[in-house]
Amino acid sequence: MGVAAAQKRLDESPVPARSIGMLSCATRQGDMVIPGFGSMLQAGLGIPAVELFTAHGICASSAMALKAAAKALKVGEHRNALVVVSELASGSSSSDDWRRCQ
Repeated sequence: MGVAAAQKRLDESPVPARSIGMLSCATRQGDMVIPGFGSMLQAGLGIPAVELFTAHGICASSAMALKAAAKALKVGEHRNALVVVSELASGSSSSDDWRRCQ
């Protein structure tokens, strides 16, 4: 799910995947322990040379991933960053579940 969402954004972006300097990822619980969530996304997106950051295990991990990417851009370490947040639990949800929450 994370790879599909990130690929969709990359396809719609004027920034090519090869220009991504940092891939900052977050999940509370990934699909598996090894390889890590960020490594799985990196491989799935086919971005070979990238700084990889993965935050996981707590509810605020998405904010930590966004903060890490923002700081890397602010200090000039990278010109472009991609932040991807996905949850294992989201994959078991259906659109009907979300409609009931509205």
